[in-house]
Amino acid sequence: MRVSLNKYLLVLLLLILGCGGGRKLAKNPQPIGFVPFTSANVAGAPEDINSQLVRAIQSSGILILHPVDSIPGFWNLAQMQVVKDSAAQWVVTGRVDYENQAPEKGSKIPFLLNKPGSAISVKITYRLYNREKGGWADIGEIVVKKKKPGDYQLLEYNPADPSLSLNARERQLLRDAVYQEAANKLLKQIAKKMKIK
Repeated sequence: MRVSLNKYLLVLLLLILGCGGGRKLAKNPQPIGFVPFTSANVAGAPEDINSQLVRAIQSSGILILHPVDSIPGFWNLAQMQVVKDSAAQWVVTGRVDYENQAPEKGSKIPFLLNKPGSAISVKITYRLYNREKGGWADIGEIVVKKKKPGDYQLLEYNPADPSLSLNARERQLLRDAVYQEAANKLLKQIAKKMKIK
Protein backbone atom coordinates (compact mmCIF):
# COMPACT_ATOMS: atom_id res chain seq x y z
CA MET A 1 0.00 0.00 0.00
CA ARG A 2 2.88 2.37 0.86
CA VAL A 3 4.63 1.72 -2.50
CA SER A 4 1.38 2.39 -4.35
CA LEU A 5 0.88 5.68 -2.46
CA ASN A 6 4.44 6.77 -3.26
CA LYS A 7 3.87 6.06 -6.96
CA TYR A 8 0.74 8.24 -6.96
CA LEU A 9 2.58 11.05 -5.18
CA LEU A 10 5.45 10.82 -7.67
CA VAL A 11 3.04 10.95 -10.64
CA LEU A 12 1.20 13.91 -9.07
CA LEU A 13 4.49 15.75 -8.50
CA LEU A 14 5.56 15.18 -12.13
CA LEU A 15 2.21 16.47 -13.38
CA ILE A 16 2.52 19.62 -11.27
CA LEU A 17 6.09 20.26 -12.41
CA GLY A 18 5.16 19.65 -16.05
CA CYS A 19 2.29 22.12 -16.06
CA GLY A 20 2.73 25.60 -17.36
CA GLY A 21 2.50 26.19 -21.11
CA GLY A 22 5.12 25.92 -23.78
CA ARG A 23 5.99 29.61 -23.98
CA LYS A 24 9.42 30.44 -22.66
CA LEU A 25 9.38 33.47 -20.35
CA ALA A 26 11.92 36.20 -20.81
CA LYS A 27 14.52 36.55 -18.06
CA ASN A 28 13.93 40.28 -17.94
CA PRO A 29 10.48 41.35 -19.28
CA GLN A 30 10.57 44.87 -20.73
CA PRO A 31 7.92 47.57 -20.18
CA ILE A 32 6.25 48.85 -23.32
CA GLY A 33 4.22 52.03 -23.58
CA PHE A 34 0.90 51.55 -25.33
CA VAL A 35 -1.24 54.12 -27.12
CA PRO A 36 -4.58 52.49 -28.04
CA PHE A 37 -4.84 51.98 -31.80
CA THR A 38 -7.36 53.95 -33.86
CA SER A 39 -9.81 52.04 -36.03
CA ALA A 40 -12.30 53.77 -38.28
CA ASN A 41 -13.01 51.33 -41.11
CA VAL A 42 -14.06 48.27 -39.13
CA ALA A 43 -17.29 46.29 -39.11
CA GLY A 44 -17.41 45.36 -35.42
CA ALA A 45 -16.46 47.11 -32.21
CA PRO A 46 -13.46 49.45 -32.78
CA GLU A 47 -11.94 48.49 -29.42
CA ASP A 48 -11.56 44.82 -30.44
CA ILE A 49 -8.04 45.29 -31.78
CA ASN A 50 -6.95 47.03 -28.57
CA SER A 51 -8.44 44.26 -26.43
CA GLN A 52 -6.51 41.66 -28.43
CA LEU A 53 -3.28 43.68 -28.26
CA VAL A 54 -3.55 44.23 -24.51
CA ARG A 55 -4.29 40.53 -23.98
CA ALA A 56 -1.34 39.49 -26.19
CA ILE A 57 1.08 41.83 -24.37
CA GLN A 58 -0.10 40.83 -20.89
CA SER A 59 0.09 37.10 -21.61
CA SER A 60 3.38 37.24 -23.54
CA GLY A 61 5.73 36.92 -20.57
CA ILE A 62 8.21 39.16 -22.42
CA LEU A 63 6.51 42.57 -22.14
CA ILE A 64 4.94 44.55 -19.32
CA LEU A 65 2.08 46.80 -20.44
CA HIS A 66 2.42 50.49 -19.58
CA PRO A 67 -0.54 52.58 -20.85
CA VAL A 68 0.62 55.98 -22.12
CA ASP A 69 -2.87 57.23 -23.02
CA SER A 70 -6.44 55.99 -22.68
CA ILE A 71 -7.72 57.64 -25.86
CA PRO A 72 -7.03 55.88 -29.18
CA GLY A 73 -4.62 57.74 -31.43
CA PHE A 74 -2.07 57.23 -34.16
CA TRP A 75 0.71 59.32 -32.66
CA ASN A 76 3.29 61.15 -34.73
CA LEU A 77 6.92 61.79 -33.77
CA ALA A 78 6.20 65.20 -32.21
CA GLN A 79 3.55 63.68 -29.90
CA MET A 80 5.94 60.94 -28.82
CA GLN A 81 8.74 63.38 -28.06
CA VAL A 82 6.51 65.60 -25.87
CA VAL A 83 5.70 62.79 -23.39
CA LYS A 84 8.14 62.94 -20.48
CA ASP A 85 7.03 59.72 -18.75
CA SER A 86 10.17 57.57 -18.66
CA ALA A 87 8.58 54.35 -17.32
CA ALA A 88 8.92 52.70 -20.73
CA GLN A 89 11.73 53.18 -23.21
CA TRP A 90 9.57 51.80 -26.02
CA VAL A 91 6.08 52.97 -27.07
CA VAL A 92 3.81 51.44 -29.72
CA THR A 93 1.03 53.27 -31.56
CA GLY A 94 -0.99 52.32 -34.62
CA ARG A 95 -4.20 52.21 -36.59
CA VAL A 96 -6.42 49.70 -38.36
CA ASP A 97 -6.31 50.75 -42.03
CA TYR A 98 -9.10 48.45 -43.12
CA GLU A 99 -11.15 45.40 -42.24
CA ASN A 100 -12.76 43.59 -45.13
CA GLN A 101 -15.16 40.67 -45.47
CA ALA A 102 -15.71 39.07 -48.88
CA PRO A 103 -16.20 35.67 -50.54
CA GLU A 104 -13.16 34.25 -52.36
CA LYS A 105 -12.99 31.87 -55.29
CA GLY A 106 -10.14 29.69 -54.02
CA SER A 107 -9.30 27.40 -56.98
CA LYS A 108 -8.74 23.71 -56.37
CA ILE A 109 -8.59 22.45 -59.96
CA PRO A 110 -8.43 25.42 -62.36
CA PHE A 111 -11.53 25.87 -64.56
CA LEU A 112 -13.11 22.70 -63.14
CA LEU A 113 -13.50 22.68 -59.37
CA ASN A 114 -13.49 25.59 -56.93
CA LYS A 115 -13.23 25.55 -53.16
CA PRO A 116 -14.50 29.03 -52.26
CA GLY A 117 -14.76 30.52 -48.80
CA SER A 118 -15.69 33.63 -46.86
CA ALA A 119 -12.67 35.63 -45.76
CA ILE A 120 -12.09 38.45 -43.31
CA SER A 121 -8.89 40.41 -43.74
CA VAL A 122 -7.35 43.24 -41.75
CA LYS A 123 -4.45 45.62 -42.31
CA ILE A 124 -2.75 47.38 -39.40
CA THR A 125 -0.08 50.08 -39.57
CA TYR A 126 2.07 50.45 -36.46
CA ARG A 127 4.93 52.61 -35.21
CA LEU A 128 7.41 51.63 -32.50
CA TYR A 129 9.10 54.56 -30.79
CA ASN A 130 12.45 54.33 -28.99
CA ARG A 131 12.54 57.00 -26.28
CA GLU A 132 16.27 56.60 -25.71
CA LYS A 133 17.08 57.44 -29.34
CA GLY A 134 14.19 59.91 -29.72
CA GLY A 135 12.95 58.36 -32.97
CA TRP A 136 11.14 55.51 -34.64
CA ALA A 137 12.64 52.07 -34.18
CA ASP A 138 10.18 50.50 -36.61
CA ILE A 139 7.28 51.48 -38.86
CA GLY A 140 5.45 48.62 -40.48
CA GLU A 141 2.27 46.91 -41.59
CA ILE A 142 0.57 43.72 -40.51
CA VAL A 143 -1.87 42.07 -42.94
CA VAL A 144 -3.84 39.02 -41.84
CA LYS A 145 -6.58 37.01 -43.55
CA LYS A 146 -8.70 34.18 -42.17
CA LYS A 147 -11.07 32.11 -44.26
CA LYS A 148 -14.04 29.87 -43.54
CA PRO A 149 -14.37 27.33 -46.37
CA GLY A 150 -17.65 26.90 -48.23
CA ASP A 151 -18.89 24.00 -50.35
CA TYR A 152 -17.05 22.80 -53.47
CA GLN A 153 -18.39 24.32 -56.70
CA LEU A 154 -18.18 22.60 -60.07
CA LEU A 155 -17.19 24.53 -63.22
CA GLU A 156 -18.59 27.98 -62.34
CA TYR A 157 -17.91 30.02 -59.25
CA ASN A 158 -21.03 31.38 -57.56
CA PRO A 159 -20.28 34.11 -54.96
CA ALA A 160 -23.94 34.03 -53.86
CA ASP A 161 -23.78 30.37 -52.78
CA PRO A 162 -25.46 29.99 -49.33
CA SER A 163 -22.41 28.15 -47.95
CA LEU A 164 -20.41 31.39 -48.34
CA SER A 165 -22.65 33.43 -46.05
CA LEU A 166 -21.59 33.86 -42.42
CA ASN A 167 -24.01 34.06 -39.53
CA ALA A 168 -23.31 36.52 -36.70
CA ARG A 169 -21.46 33.97 -34.55
CA GLU A 170 -19.27 32.70 -37.41
CA ARG A 171 -18.43 36.27 -38.38
CA GLN A 172 -17.43 37.16 -34.82
CA LEU A 173 -15.31 34.02 -34.38
CA LEU A 174 -13.50 34.65 -37.68
CA ARG A 175 -13.00 38.31 -36.79
CA ASP A 176 -11.61 37.39 -33.35
CA ALA A 177 -9.19 34.92 -34.99
CA VAL A 178 -8.00 37.59 -37.45
CA TYR A 179 -7.34 40.15 -34.71
CA GLN A 180 -5.68 37.58 -32.47
CA GLU A 181 -3.25 36.58 -35.23
CA ALA A 182 -2.60 40.25 -36.04
CA ALA A 183 -1.84 40.98 -32.37
CA ASN A 184 0.52 37.99 -32.17
CA LYS A 185 2.36 39.02 -35.35
CA LEU A 186 2.74 42.56 -34.05
CA LEU A 187 4.07 41.24 -30.75
CA LYS A 188 6.73 39.21 -32.58
CA GLN A 189 7.80 42.27 -34.58
CA ILE A 190 8.05 44.38 -31.42
CA ALA A 191 10.05 41.70 -29.56
CA LYS A 192 12.40 41.40 -32.53
CA LYS A 193 13.08 45.14 -32.62
CA MET A 194 13.49 45.31 -28.85
CA LYS A 195 15.83 42.28 -29.07
CA ILE A 196 13.93 40.33 -26.42
CA LYS A 197 14.69 36.60 -26.39
